[in-house]
Amino acid sequence: MYVFGNWLAGQGRTAEAVVYLKKALRGNPNDPRPLSTLGGIWNNASKRARQLNTSSSYTDLAMLFYLDEKYLNAVKACEHASSIDPKDPVPHKNR
Repeated sequence: MYVFGNWLAGQGRTAEAVVYLKKALRGNPNDPRPLSTLGGIWNNASKRARQLNTSSSYTDLAMLFYLDEKYLNAVKACEHASSIDPKDPVPHKNR
């Protein structure tokens, strides 16, 4: 699971990577590699959202929060995305 999740992360397919990396952690909680890769994904997504400050970057961040079962943070990220571009229907739908 880790190898495939890490490969997905390297391809920029972060949402899919998170799913496989979480499975790898459940399978072997003592392996630090999945946690390290997940940390990198989170840092990159957070930085990207702050730097770009676009609706889509915060919507992407909201999806990662959702996959990590941090639902309140996902809603807040969608609300922030909506405040950046009120005409973008995606954050409204995702919220």
